[in-house]
Amino acid sequence: MAYYLKSKLRKEIYIDEEKRTIVCVLTGAETEAISRIQKIINLKFETSLRAICGKSFINDKYVGKAKCDPGDEWNEELGIELAEARAYAKFNLAMYNALDNFSDILGSAIDAIDDECCRYSELADDAENKAYDLASPD
Repeated sequence: MAYYLKSKLRKEIYIDEEKRTIVCVLTGAETEAISRIQKIINLKFETSLRAICGKSFINDKYVGKAKCDPGDEWNEELGIELAEARAYAKFNLAMYNALDNFSDILGSAIDAIDDECCRYSELADDAENKAYDLASPD
């Protein structure tokens, strides 16, 4: 069986031997993604990534499917592992893309803060120069 990080994802396995398919459905993905990111960047506050991104961070459900070829021998354990791996692959790709988007949002916020800092720095320099001019005898 494949090894995955301990998570709060809920996993359901559906097996249809007649159709020779196994499906793994992961739910709770958005909550899990936010939890993982908060642990990674050690967030100490309750800001929601949903609120920062302005919409749903990622989908809440990912499905992986394994279908046994008619010429192959049915192997339920392998099918479950494959379906699960495919569901996790979709979840991880979505998380990567969401983090890339989040990175862009943070970059824009940093740029905006930097612009504000520069503007206030210029105002402070202007005020200092005026004060110097007022204090300096002609």
